[in-house]
Amino acid sequence: MALDHLKGFIFILILLWIAWFLAGGPSKPDKDKPYIRPAQPISTGDTYGPTKK
Repeated sequence: MALDHLKGFIFILILLWIAWFLAGGPSKPDKDKPYIRPAQPISTGDTYGPTKK
């Protein structure tokens, strides 16, 4: 029973990795500039770089 759960868990992790890789993998965040500046009052809360529209 525990081995079946482990196999299922590993299978789901593999599926998630495949979906992540097909969606752009490690290079995708560099393209979209997803990181934001700290919230107010520390900063403006804007995104870094140009935004996609």
